[in-house]
Amino acid sequence: MGVVGGPDPIVTDGLVFYIDPANGRNKNITSIPSLVGNITGTLSSQGVWQSSNFGYWNFDGTADKITLPNSDSSGTTTTAFAFGDNNYTMHCWWKYIGNQVMWGSGQTGTDNFYISITSTFLGLGSQSEYKHQYSRSNNDSTWFHWALVREGQGTNQSKWYVNGALVSTGTDATTWISAGTEASIAGYTSSPAEGEMGPFAIYNGNYLTAEEIQKFYNDTKDRFV
Repeated sequence: MGVVGGPDPIVTDGLVFYIDPANGRNKNITSIPSLVGNITGTLSSQGVWQSSNFGYWNFDGTADKITLPNSDSSGTTTTAFAFGDNNYTMHCWWKYIGNQVMWGSGQTGTDNFYISITSTFLGLGSQSEYKHQYSRSNNDSTWFHWALVREGQGTNQSKWYVNGALVSTGTDATTWISAGTEASIAGYTSSPAEGEMGPFAIYNGNYLTAEEIQKFYNDTKDRFV
């Protein structure tokens, strides 16, 4: 456990990317540095950042997105988003307004990595198929915290959590594209997401436990619910 900038603590083992619109380094700017490592994302418009809830990003479902490069600030090709066969966790505070791709990386070939959020499901998938979906009730315009975890490639080792609680298990045995690839948050070219976003974290080579996810939710929920 460690703190990588305020206002809330976060597990740091395996953490490769973390942004938080409440942190001074991420506020009201178009160049958004990760609070760990050396990756800097580019926000499409400075007006995306909003000040309520200690800060959040508002994506309009058209052109707004955060683009992440395939190299770090030193010019070295990054493997931060090269999940391959690794265990991983991705989690985020999100207010759903419209469909759909929340995360996209490895945008060539079959096993590029997508996370989609719609009014009826959370989905992990590739360009060709969904690997693990969770059917959810419609909670439009309501903040919620989601987490996607791969604890291994066996049965029921892919897990969706919502608001700190395990809601679905499945199987993710995919070897995701491993080359250094660009990625995007809330803005894949053909299916941009519409909604509001708080802290966003990625772990590669490590997964968060149920207790760690529950703790993060409890530590941050007062900002959003």
